[in-house]
Amino acid sequence: MHYHNINLYAVLASVGASFLISSLWYSPFLFGQIWANGLRKTEEDLSKGRGIISFFVAIVGAFAISFIMAHILNIFHDTYKNHPEDNSPTTFLKTAIYIWFAFIAMIGLIQANFERSSYKVWLVNAGFRLIEIASISMILFFYK
Repeated sequence: MHYHNINLYAVLASVGASFLISSLWYSPFLFGQIWANGLRKTEEDLSKGRGIISFFVAIVGAFAISFIMAHILNIFHDTYKNHPEDNSPTTFLKTAIYIWFAFIAMIGLIQANFERSSYKVWLVNAGFRLIEIASISMILFFYK
């Protein structure tokens, strides 16, 4: 199913991938403890959360990220139609990394600096977003 040349199934798959990656990334087996300690939160504090509202916001956010990323990558796909060597997974991955660096990593770092937040929390969050956006770009590339 396509909408304005965007494969909505790929967008939905990207949302699912985002949830899978975040579940692993913030688990106690990977970076969950570092993240929680950086926030000065206990597991009890985190379990109190905002429940269903947090999941709703995460779903809407993951959908928005995936949909807009699909739109951006479609622009590149159209731009590079006559240059197949540039219409590659590598180009799409580089694009995702540039977007991540400028609009996620740097904005997050500036914000963490002014808020005097933990750089460990910023690093965990920025790392997650890098893996997330790179995965989204690959899903969207291969399922145009």
